[in-house]
Amino acid sequence: MVSRLGLGSALDAAVRGVSLAHEKAASAADTIARAGVVTGPDTASISAEAARAAAGDEPDMVQGMLDLRVARYQQSANLAVIDTVHEMSREAARIGE
Repeated sequence: MVSRLGLGSALDAAVRGVSLAHEKAASAADTIARAGVVTGPDTASISAEAARAAAGDEPDMVQGMLDLRVARYQQSANLAVIDTVHEMSREAARIGE
């Protein structure tokens, strides 16, 4: 029924969107987990890791949290599309009876 109504592409896009949002959330969670973690010796000298952190190459917790929030909204929106496709196909089947 979904393909006959032309809703297949919407469903495919929504399923892919859910997958992408999941990947983004996993990446954001990894960024948050690594934020502020400096590996290496705990000395008063500046290590390569500390220099990299000062240069801004270290994971950013704020950006990770924003990315996680965006992924959450992307996933919610794509799940709503899937729900709408389901409702439309169910209603079309009811009308066609």
